[in-house]
Amino acid sequence: MNKSFLIILIFIAGSLNAFGQKKTKIDTLEVYQISFTEKPQTIKLVKYSNGEYSGNIKTKLRKGKSYWSSSWFGKAWKNIWDIDSKVITDNLPIDKIIAKNLITELKNNGVETIIDCNQVEECKNYQFLDGNSIGFEIETKEIKRDYYFYEIHPLKDNNLEKIELRKQAQKLVSILYKHIDLDKEFSNTFKRIPKGPYHYSYGAGIVSLSNKRHKKKIK
Repeated sequence: MNKSFLIILIFIAGSLNAFGQKKTKIDTLEVYQISFTEKPQTIKLVKYSNGEYSGNIKTKLRKGKSYWSSSWFGKAWKNIWDIDSKVITDNLPIDKIIAKNLITELKNNGVETIIDCNQVEECKNYQFLDGNSIGFEIETKEIKRDYYFYEIHPLKDNNLEKIELRKQAQKLVSILYKHIDLDKEFSNTFKRIPKGPYHYSYGAGIVSLSNKRHKKKIK
């Protein structure tokens, strides 16, 4: 075999081996998803095996007027013609430092171990005015669970929960709102999506919204 050709082969093999060694698989260690019914928002927080963190806020809206979904005529029309409104999804990245701080604080305050409200009689029988709820989905190497609480709002001057389990859930929600202004981010969604009417389901009802802003033209 030609000596020069052999040297080239050895060089290519070495380069491929070095490239293979540099390529390291990054596993997902922990995933936390927090969803709200009051607004169609879901927070996703992720911790990776290389020590990195990521997160995003996903907002899902249906484009079009809500009467197509809520009225008997709209439902009948949709069933006959197989019409469905378009789903618009807005994804907003969360800074990795904020994602790390959120995961750390949520874990330190029992997000993985908190008891489901339905398992405690006092919490289960608590009366609620509407269908507003917050849901948690957790998946780690050791844990896979989901649970939710009705009508839990961030702590303010006069709304401290009386039931101990709901106090703990309120602390978790307050941590989220401390790092992320969800109301502001929901409003900002409308600066990024096309103008027009939108709607989303909220409990047994439907919330209608109108985006009249024009998107800025990029020169």
